[in-house]
Amino acid sequence: MIQNPENYLIYAQARGMDRAEAQDHLLTELKNALGTLHALIDKNWIRHTGISSNALTLPEEDYCALSIATILEQAPGSFRVIQFPANLLEADYRFSRRTAGGNLMEYLQSKNLWSLSNRPLNARYHGRLLRLARMVDAPPDDGMTTEAEMNRLMGQLMETEAQVLNFFSGFHFRFDERTPSPSLIIRHYRDRMNHAESFQAALPHLRREIQKTMNQLYILAETQPQQFVLESLARRTNAVLSMWEKYIDVRYHQNMETLEAQLCKLPRPGEQPLAVQAVLFLLSAPVPQTVLVGMRTVPYVRQLSRVYALPAPPMEAALTMVDTTENSLEQFSTDATDSPPATFFDNSADPA
Repeated sequence: MIQNPENYLIYAQARGMDRAEAQDHLLTELKNALGTLHALIDKNWIRHTGISSNALTLPEEDYCALSIATILEQAPGSFRVIQFPANLLEADYRFSRRTAGGNLMEYLQSKNLWSLSNRPLNARYHGRLLRLARMVDAPPDDGMTTEAEMNRLMGQLMETEAQVLNFFSGFHFRFDERTPSPSLIIRHYRDRMNHAESFQAALPHLRREIQKTMNQLYILAETQPQQFVLESLARRTNAVLSMWEKYIDVRYHQNMETLEAQLCKLPRPGEQPLAVQAVLFLLSAPVPQTVLVGMRTVPYVRQLSRVYALPAPPMEAALTMVDTTENSLEQFSTDATDSPPATFFDNSADPA
């Protein structure tokens, strides 16, 4: 399969290339690439050719959108497989996308193409990546202990920051836009991190911003007590950062649990874990024929294995599931982000 050919269109758009010119060039390259793969069939290395793309379900007016009908005009007879993202939040393949007089699902059926879905649990929604799954085992006391511990550590950090201001008062030092306090940076992003993956991606940026303040303080430090209070500030900052990921996991679990509860109110598929409901949604239609799910741990695999014993919801229930999912997510914070800007107070700065 040709993987993500739309990457060329992303490259071309960033350089201001005319869309029609970029599309024509890509189609020529696709034809050549598929022809090369087709030649491998004669060697009995492969049986079919196909394409995997995130752009097949984009709106037609999007610069990077790919039309499967246009691709088929260039493809050899061995072209039989299509892979695209499909999930509860990226359902245009089924309800909205218009290709050759019908939606993508209908078009693939009419051409007898085999369809595979990727990212059934990792959905792009308003520029954010959402994991349509909760923890297999709910956190004890509904996460209240984790939140209380996060608040306790933040309180200790702010107390230490007050001590820093006291020890460095002779320098007229204060936390400001140039040297923001660690607690200010953390509070700014505390409830904006969407999930653990986004936190890990953002952590280097956060540490850089905090380190700028620490470097300035270490330059000013002249006495041993000043050194000691800075060491305490560093320890307590790291304690908060260590707890933060667990705090994010709990908050995200709570949000997904709320979504799951809303879906469970529907007649079908009934009371099932969110991840199970997300996969059953995909299995409720002829397309996709294969759902590719990646799981990293045994408990999640075991949770999802129940799909094999459950009937898929009727097709008429699918749109209700999509609407319920979107409406539930609108209740969550709209300030969530996948990563902070490269600099804390200047969002327009180029990433470091």
